[in-house]
Amino acid sequence: MTETLKYCDKHIEITIRKDTTVINKYYTVLQNPYKDYHSTKVIYGGTEQIVKNKCIRQLKQWRKEIEENGN
Repeated sequence: MTETLKYCDKHIEITIRKDTTVINKYYTVLQNPYKDYHSTKVIYGGTEQIVKNKCIRQLKQWRKEIEENGN
């Protein structure tokens, strides 16, 4: 499932995939849109909605780090 998240001024496209090694698990690889270099995080969850919510939470955390550090 490919979905576009709108968070602040960014439109981020994420692809949520089913983990084939376990029964009920989904994951996505999220890239930090606030960095110039390659910074990614793999996010797992029991449902697609949980993964989406975790992505939004991670984006908020990355944005907060940028605002605090001024980078």
